[in-house]
Amino acid sequence: MSAWGGMQASQATVGQRQDLRELMHLHRQASARAMRRLSRRAAGHCIHVPRRAMSHYLHLHPHLPPIDASVEASA
Repeated sequence: MSAWGGMQASQATVGQRQDLRELMHLHRQASARAMRRLSRRAAGHCIHVPRRAMSHYLHLHPHLPPIDASVEASA
């Protein structure tokens, strides 16, 4: 069964089309609101690294050691 409740789009009245348009608009608004909420929540966990704290950041997050040929061969 379709979103029209079994009717084809050509059978729907102008009022029904308008109702569906309004419902879709509300759905898009709610989806956008939910996405903003999710992105705000995720943004709270981001690490902001000011330029002057770079050495401290690198101390806490050291670079990975270089991969030598023996490691590449075993992979």
